[in-house]
Amino acid sequence: MKTSAEAIELWKAHSKYDAWITYESWHYRLKNVTDLVRFSEDDKLYRGTPISITSTSDNKKESKQFIEYLKTESSHQVFQKWGWK
Repeated sequence: MKTSAEAIELWKAHSKYDAWITYESWHYRLKNVTDLVRFSEDDKLYRGTPISITSTSDNKKESKQFIEYLKTESSHQVFQKWGWK
C-alpha cells in the first residue's frame, strides 16, 4: 500500500480484517463504516502538515496568501472539524 486511500479500499473489501488503525481524520469520512476509538495521550501519534511554494509557481502571491490563511484560527477550525489537531 502506498496511500491511506488504498488501505481504506483493502479494509472495506476484506471482511477478514478486524481493525484498521489510522488517523482520526479518516473516521469523519467513513462514519458509516467505522468506530472511533480514542487512545491515551501517551499513545497518540501526530503528524505535521507541511506546505511550501514551488520555485516554478506562477501563483506565488496567491500561494503566500493561502499559507497565511492556514495560520489563522478560522483555518484551524476547519482542520479540527475533520479530525486534525
